[in-house]
Amino acid sequence: MSSTVLVLDDEHLIRRIVSEELEDAGFHVISAGSGQEALNLMANHEIDIVVSDVKMPNMSGIELLDRIQETMDNPPPVILVTAFSENTVQEALVKGAQAVFPKPIDYEALIETVKSKLTPIASRWGVENKIDSPVLSLAENFSSAESAQGRLRLGTGGFFLADPKEMPRPGDVVAFTFTFDELKPLNGQAQVLWTRKQSEGDLPPGFGAELTFLEDPDIDKIIDDYKALNSKSYVPNA
Repeated sequence: MSSTVLVLDDEHLIRRIVSEELEDAGFHVISAGSGQEALNLMANHEIDIVVSDVKMPNMSGIELLDRIQETMDNPPPVILVTAFSENTVQEALVKGAQAVFPKPIDYEALIETVKSKLTPIASRWGVENKIDSPVLSLAENFSSAESAQGRLRLGTGGFFLADPKEMPRPGDVVAFTFTFDELKPLNGQAQVLWTRKQSEGDLPPGFGAELTFLEDPDIDKIIDDYKALNSKSYVPNA
């Protein structure tokens, strides 16, 4: 059975085009023209993933994301589409969106991302995704997960590292080793999504990155072992 995608956009033409592109790729598509309609559909249908515009009247895509996270025990992945700024991307990922796409939409990339987000994490972060030459290798040692709280924050799909020894650039794939005196090291690779070169209010300099490879992709074990660092964000920003 094909996966079901909920497509949300208040503009009928865009909604139809996005739906047709996903249907041509083999997905079953249900569409909605408002956030409330989307929530009603989600209450009555099994939705595997949501693709939503951000800027809409009455309920924005960000507000819809909040409602989904608040009301569902096991929410589906949410992909947002927007004429975005970097701040929009950070906000969306912090709130739990798993990807943010710019307009005009690159449909081939969108389809590949939908497929990726529907892939089990063990495969998504498996060794086949490891690259031979990451741009940068990061090694950080912490005495405990609690002591790392000021610098490292783990999300459901990535991490934020404050004050790195060397600041990568957006798009870079970095290798990382985070070691803890009382825990198994966390080793893998991640793609940098955004950087903050200097403090912004209470937010420290650092970068947010999405995981692409983990030595041990057992997310349930990671969540349990590193619970002091966990965040509900997909990629935290502090």
